[in-house]
Amino acid sequence: MSGNFPQTNWSNWTVLDMARLYQLLQLEASSRQDYIRLVESLFLQADLGELSILYKSLPFYAYPEAWSVRCAEGIRSNMGPVLEAIMQENNYPAEHLPEAAWNQMILKAIFTGKNLSLIYGLKKRKNPALAASLLDYAEERLAAGRDIDAGIWDLTAPFFPEETETLKLKFLQTNEYVLRK
Repeated sequence: MSGNFPQTNWSNWTVLDMARLYQLLQLEASSRQDYIRLVESLFLQADLGELSILYKSLPFYAYPEAWSVRCAEGIRSNMGPVLEAIMQENNYPAEHLPEAAWNQMILKAIFTGKNLSLIYGLKKRKNPALAASLLDYAEERLAAGRDIDAGIWDLTAPFFPEETETLKLKFLQTNEYVLRK
């Protein structure tokens, strides 16, 4: 296991979560291949609670580069607790996901109504491709008369300031605009 402890909000960890993390920290990591095979087998056999803590524990695993595919797979999940374990207060995605997987995670967070303020590294990892996707999303929401998370403007404005301001004004003029938190 990695000797350092990543940025973690321990107040959101239950006693059971911590006990499971403690058990994971006891796994022998001297053989990369054996370690990865063992942790992968835990993912494959886990129930929902176990799966959530396995994803929540991504920052603590040895060989951090080995888990980006597993993390991206979890993002494609439709299980709320798994998505929250990956997206919220977990620094692994910000530090290890490639840009395409990161962008997919942010879009999924917005689509599923997750709190953007709980996503570590959001401001550092904003990028033009994500901003363009978010503007497309905002236009679709506007056309459908639906609300939008106002947090997206901070992600789009640095790359598309005029488009962002125009869309923002359109939302405000519809009186349908709701700041979701």
